[in-house]
Amino acid sequence: MTPVPAIQESPHTSRDHRGWLEGIFARETSGGELLRHVDGLRCIAILCVLVYHINGFTVAKTPYHHDTTADNDLLCRIFAEGHVGVQLFFVISGFILALPFTRQHVAGGRPVRLVDYLLRRLIRLEPPYLIALALATATAVCVKGEQLRDLLPHFLASAVYCHYLVYDCGSVILPVAWSLEIEAQFYLLAPFMAGVFKLPTSALRRAAILIAIVTAGWLQSPADYPAHSPMHGWTLWSAIHWFLAGFLLAELQTTGALGVAARSMPWDVTGCVAWAALFLVVQQRFHPHLLIGFYLLGLPYWPLLTLIAYAAAFKGSRTRGLLSRPAIYVVGGMCYTIYLYHGLFKAALGRMTISLHASRFLGIDSVLQIAVLLPPIIAICACLFVAFEKPFMSRSLFERARRVLGLS
Repeated sequence: MTPVPAIQESPHTSRDHRGWLEGIFARETSGGELLRHVDGLRCIAILCVLVYHINGFTVAKTPYHHDTTADNDLLCRIFAEGHVGVQLFFVISGFILALPFTRQHVAGGRPVRLVDYLLRRLIRLEPPYLIALALATATAVCVKGEQLRDLLPHFLASAVYCHYLVYDCGSVILPVAWSLEIEAQFYLLAPFMAGVFKLPTSALRRAAILIAIVTAGWLQSPADYPAHSPMHGWTLWSAIHWFLAGFLLAELQTTGALGVAARSMPWDVTGCVAWAALFLVVQQRFHPHLLIGFYLLGLPYWPLLTLIAYAAAFKGSRTRGLLSRPAIYVVGGMCYTIYLYHGLFKAALGRMTISLHASRFLGIDSVLQIAVLLPPIIAICACLFVAFEKPFMSRSLFERARRVLGLS
């Protein structure tokens, strides 16, 4: 079978017909392609993270007495499941990193040069990350009164993605960096994992990845997913099956199983069911009496539910169209900046908004805080995206770096 080439959508396609805001804030890709529906999935993931953290802030900081608590308020419990946004990002990372290797081994494309693979990640991700770390450190010193000499070792450990390994806890400067450390470990491992794409048939490749996903899930324990803090206990091992789900998605994309011709309304319905099922089974991890259900319905299969939901973004006619809308995919494209800075602005703006009160139900007040805080957080982060992240996305910068290093 001749593999069907992956669908490519150039970032320069129809630029003249896009709004000026889209022209400014849409991200660029050094690889020369932009899959808008994938950025739409990034938007879902980052919104989950934002809702999760704003809800947590509301629960912790509200000065009012409510008739409900975080444990018995339905809305708060739903918002608390937004932590799964990080895992949704892991699947997308697996997909993006696997694509060049599937095109090499499955579609007979250009071989992947590992030095280019690593340099691209370094240029694209490290400068914005170091800027965010520096600004977070400056905030801690100037606003919170912390000592720079005390923060410097934590800064250095975070800068090389080793804070969790050195201190056995997430970064004290930039708490969200715990997941970036897992991503960095995966970037180094992915080229070796990509050997699975050398298997001669799609059936063998898909079976191998599926077995690895389920096996990794079954071998883990609930201790890897502690109920009160999804950060503690998280390692590359506890996230590997999510990255593998992205690998499988890349194989399906490259072989044409997610092709344009197959888009249909039934896939839209299937995607909605998969999203609902994912959030329902994630609920089990907080219930101590559902340990058996945790294994039978939850942990090993969460990535597979995500895989089905993501497949609908490729094969569902309405889903793909919705995720490709500028207002959605542009926000998804700046998710890295939003992820790095949202905690800082949630805390700063939240001090002014937490006094807003709409109901004796905690969940309603959480909805109010989400509605009030989301727009300014995204707007401010959009400006930071243009200033601190977008400049490092250009293909020309990557090519200049290759020439300077003598790799051309």
